[in-house]
Amino acid sequence: MNLSTKQREQIELILQCHAKGITGKNQILKEVWGVSAGSSQAYRDAKAEYEFLLPFVKGEGEEKTRDYPQKSHDNGSTPSLSPQARAFYIKSQSFLIKP
Repeated sequence: MNLSTKQREQIELILQCHAKGITGKNQILKEVWGVSAGSSQAYRDAKAEYEFLLPFVKGEGEEKTRDYPQKSHDNGSTPSLSPQARAFYIKSQSFLIKP
């Protein structure tokens, strides 16, 4: 799975938050995406993107991040994604599909 430049930058920003001691999901969403907790579409989108990126932040995704080396899975599979994160991934990859 290839991450976009924007997604890699967001991972770096999340890692910077962790380095500053900011670890709460809502705090990270405010710092990285500029959204506050609530029911807005922007918050739901940011939350889905955060949940999609979280395995990469933890070093469990397919790609390596600069600060967190990849951990291999016994069966070589990718980590499970929540339905929201999976929907975000599909949506984010749609630009790669050419008619």
